Amino acid sequence: MMRRLLAVAVLYVGAFTAIVWSQGSTYYVNFQTGSGSVCSFAAPCATLTAAQTAASPGDTVIVSGTGTTDFTATKSGTALNPITYRGYADTCPTTPNTDPIAIGLGITERTDPTNIGKTAGFIIQANYIVVTCVNMRLNSANGTNGIGVLVSANGSAQESGAHKSHGTFTWNYIEWDGTGTGCSTGIGITTGGSSTGPANMSTDNLVEHNYITQCSYGIYTKSTFLTARKNEVFRLRNGSAGGDMDYTRLWGEDITFQANYYHGTRRSECIFADCHIDCFQNFRLSNGGNADVAKRFTITGNVCMNTHQGILMQDVSLGNPGPASGIFDTVTVTNNLVAGGPLNSAGTGPDTSTDLSTCMTFNSVLNVTAAHNTCLETMTFRAGTTGTATNNIISVNSAAPLTCHESNATVTCTKNLMYRPGYTLTVGQDGTGSNADNIVNANPLFVDTSINDYRLGAGSPAIGVGADVGVTTDIYGETRTLTYDIGAFEGVGAPEPEDPLPTPTFHGRGPARLRR
Repeated sequence: MMRRLLAVAVLYVGAFTAIVWSQGSTYYVNFQTGSGSVCSFAAPCATLTAAQTAASPGDTVIVSGTGTTDFTATKSGTALNPITYRGYADTCPTTPNTDPIAIGLGITERTDPTNIGKTAGFIIQANYIVVTCVNMRLNSANGTNGIGVLVSANGSAQESGAHKSHGTFTWNYIEWDGTGTGCSTGIGITTGGSSTGPANMSTDNLVEHNYITQCSYGIYTKSTFLTARKNEVFRLRNGSAGGDMDYTRLWGEDITFQANYYHGTRRSECIFADCHIDCFQNFRLSNGGNADVAKRFTITGNVCMNTHQGILMQDVSLGNPGPASGIFDTVTVTNNLVAGGPLNSAGTGPDTSTDLSTCMTFNSVLNVTAAHNTCLETMTFRAGTTGTATNNIISVNSAAPLTCHESNATVTCTKNLMYRPGYTLTVGQDGTGSNADNIVNANPLFVDTSINDYRLGAGSPAIGVGADVGVTTDIYGETRTLTYDIGAFEGVGAPEPEDPLPTPTFHGRGPARLRR
């Protein structure tokens, strides 16, 4: 068994100055053997609430045993002294990740839930809170929310009080009870939204290296300044005919999703008449309020598999299609792989009744930059959308239209490789009115799609013909050469796992960010 050292937090204080969070007291909770309020190693508390009463900023609470109710964190830490809740003392047990895609993304280990503290969900109604290395097991009788981590904002009874910020949620193992029963609203991690817009949304949270499985939604956010990276969301499922399933739903401002791995979902476990499974989805249906905003989003280096749609962003508040309201603005989508529809009921292969329908669809979104993505279905920019699409592979196996954009969208599509087996494109069918700058009717020659290896094989027409659009590394962090390959992968070669212990760095807001 491998063990992951819990990250030391380094904070920026002035130019090029770093200090470490001060070492506070440690309190202990054991849900089975604890009693009283001493919360010492020898005499642990029985509840997290008792430990919170004893704790102060800078302190750590160690959780052991099995808890069955949600815990609400109401006492805040500070920028230099957060309050930390963790399920294992000093180190977090992990197991090696053997999936080559996960390894390529730098998700080289998963938290081992076997011997760490087990509880229901965390409701965060405080600032500067760290939750790490906790085994969260959710079910219909386990707590009230069916959510692993819920960060509060203004707007609902469950999210009472002012919006909360500066949370760090890392290395947690979050799982529904395994049956799917009652899982229609189960969410791994949600950073709360607000009906009154970004000013009252949760802000500046880090969601990293969590393993989320068997919930209806992986990560659900309406927030500002959120970074979600290196999370693995595996096998979504629901247990209600009224439920939908998405790996991520996202609204807010200044949101970054990087190097996340979404996969393993089975069509039979989406119990919904109009089931549609998306990797990244948001929408604005009416022209009222500012809650459904999407501005300054960065979606980069993610792998999206076993889904119906990769990225779906649509603002239809002023009509469908368009025009754009301006609420969805500035979206950068680079180095992503979107491939493969939902799995069959056994999880052993593709479901024959449904498949990936679209790679990316942007409807009335302003200033979209889509570059160096590998798409195994269509990339469409609908009316009202503006932006650029460069250096993308769009390889379509279905009879879906192979277009870069539709009419009434102001999008420049250049240096893309567009291919459909057995079909010959003619002038205009690449969506630009001209084939001059795009490569059409050329097989990208992936290494081996049967094992989900979408790197470029030897002799691929996508090698060395792209444009410099400022994307200097590929999906696995490999340096791009000056000749620039098209698609998410640069050249041919086995992915090299990055250092599993990256150096903590501070981005100027909240707790430390671990930079890839």
